Amino acid sequence: AGWLDTCARCCRAMERQATEIPRIVHFTKTDAEFTFMNFVVVLATKKYLKPHTIYMHIFGMSRFRGCWWSLIQPHVQLRFFSYSGYLNGLYVPYPEHISDIIRIVVMAQRGGIYMDLDSLPVRPFGDLWSKELVLGRQAHGAITSAVFMAKPGSCFTCVLEQQVFSTYDGGWVSAGPALVDHLLETVRCFPEATVLGSWAFFAFDFRGNIPFRGLFEKRRDSFSMLDKSYALHLYDTRTRPYQAMLTWRWAMGSQSAVAIAIRDVFTDRTLFHALPRVNGTDFLRNICPAVTSVQKDVRLPES
Repeated sequence: AGWLDTCARCCRAMERQATEIPRIVHFTKTDAEFTFMNFVVVLATKKYLKPHTIYMHIFGMSRFRGCWWSLIQPHVQLRFFSYSGYLNGLYVPYPEHISDIIRIVVMAQRGGIYMDLDSLPVRPFGDLWSKELVLGRQAHGAITSAVFMAKPGSCFTCVLEQQVFSTYDGGWVSAGPALVDHLLETVRCFPEATVLGSWAFFAFDFRGNIPFRGLFEKRRDSFSMLDKSYALHLYDTRTRPYQAMLTWRWAMGSQSAVAIAIRDVFTDRTLFHALPRVNGTDFLRNICPAVTSVQKDVRLPES
């Protein structure tokens, strides 16, 4: 009954809202290291999604480390998430759960798109903006929240917020992707949901059916499913060895699918008007001659 009451309130509010999902993007981060891949994901978001605002919601720190944050900072609005560390009377021990809580709250309140900082957009999201709620399946079938879109105050995000704050028990099923999958697959009272196949955001199966390593070892033309994917989700516990490969030097020299997708981001010169000048490397100057000195010098790492 509580779910149905929440749905009714949310649906009445939705009737008064705009017809499209707002063009704002939310990221969350619970550690201070801002990597090259984080930089590329935000830049790709700006290129392909063309949002009005990109929010970076952070918890437990005051600033990021590293030159990549210095480069992208002009394009991002920081939001500090105030949180006691406890939920439903329990201490929340996992950064992943804190990230889950942040994304649920901001999506319920503001709507837009939430994306993990390892989800690389590879093309515009087209008519997905006109939907009410969009999520995707992983290759093994589960629905996940690593990438999802919603109008503010949607029935689903309201119920999701209500459930995570009232039923969190410290386990993985009571927060995040497992809860999302449970609500959509078991409860099934959200007809507004558009659930896309794994091709949309999770074309590669981390469990081995479509080996993830192929993205790093084979050319893009080896994977026909990439022709229709909106984004590539690039992280799982099984892919950690590949994360160390994601440096700017590797991305500029490799012919793999991921490296080519990264280089595609840098073909739009209009993205770089607000980027600081880069000293000591030919990274941005070679791939985008339009880069000029704008704010301050930033020295990139050697790798």
